[in-house]
Amino acid sequence: MTLRDDDLNNVSGGAGANSMVFYTVVKGDNLHTIAKHYQYQGHPGVTWERIYDWNRDVVKNPDHLEVGWRLRIYL
Repeated sequence: MTLRDDDLNNVSGGAGANSMVFYTVVKGDNLHTIAKHYQYQGHPGVTWERIYDWNRDVVKNPDHLEVGWRLRIYL
């Protein structure tokens, strides 16, 4: 998994509010590894199940991601 600065765009938030970032899927990604990345960054509430729930409009099968999809991640 490779994170680029342009993949992490803070589009909402503020003091005391959760923020949302976009993650762009790259080759080799899966929901588990994406979740682990955010957990290691100090966001233990980001799980693969939550990423799936937040993005059901895009992700129809949690075992299949397409390169280039932009996933919403709530921190």
